[in-house]
Amino acid sequence: MHRGAFSAVEMKGLQDVISRIDIRGAIAKGLIGDRSNVFEALTGDSDRNNDFESMQGFPKALARFHGILLNLRIYRLYDVAQLARDFETLHAVATLAPHERTDRLEALDAELLARPSFGNLFPKLLLPAFARSYRAEDRVMAALGTAEVALALARFESSESALPSTLDALVPGYLARMPIDPFNGEPLRFRVSPNGFVIYSVGPDLEDDAGRPPVKPHSINDDGDVTFEFLRPEK
Repeated sequence: MHRGAFSAVEMKGLQDVISRIDIRGAIAKGLIGDRSNVFEALTGDSDRNNDFESMQGFPKALARFHGILLNLRIYRLYDVAQLARDFETLHAVATLAPHERTDRLEALDAELLARPSFGNLFPKLLLPAFARSYRAEDRVMAALGTAEVALALARFESSESALPSTLDALVPGYLARMPIDPFNGEPLRFRVSPNGFVIYSVGPDLEDDAGRPPVKPHSINDDGDVTFEFLRPEK
C-alpha cells in the first residue's frame, strides 16, 4: 500500500472499517447449519437421501454410490454416528482461540487418515474441508490485523514524523487495542523496510521470517509470513 495515495483522514476511515470486520466464529456458526443439512440428508426421508447431487460440495462420485451405501441402514447409522461425534469435536475446537486449535486440528487430521474407510466415509469426505476452513480463517484474521496496524502506524508516522520504537506506542492514540497474531497468540510484528515498513504475522509455519511473504500467497499451508507492506511516497 502506498501512503501517498491516502490522506490521514482517509487512512483513519479505512482503519475504522477494517476494525469492524469480525470473522471470528463465522465457521462455528456455519457448522450448526451444515450439521443440520448433512444429517437431514443422511437420516431423513428416502426422497431427500436420493438427491445428493443437489447438495453443494458433494462430489458426483459420491452420488453414484449413495444408493448402495445409504440403503444399507446399519452402515448408514454407524457412519452418521461417527460423523455426529466428529461434529461435536469440531464445535469444541471452534470455542478455542485460533492459536490454540492448530494442534487439535492436526490431531483430528491424523486420526481421520488412520481410520478404516468402513463407517468413516462421510467424516473422511467432510471434515478435512472444515479443518482447511479454520486455517483459511486464521490467515484472513492475520491479514485484517496487519492492515489495521499498518494504517495506524502510517498515521503515527504522519503525525509524529517518526516511527515508534514498538507497536505498543500506537495504543490508545491510534489503535483501540493491539490485534493479536492468530497463529501464535502474540502481538503482530513489524520491521522497517528501505521504502517504508512491514507489519506481519508469523503465519501457519509459526516461524518469524522477518516479514517475508509466502511463495504462494493464496496457499493456506505455505511457509512465509502474512504481511502488509506500507510504502512511503517517492521523493
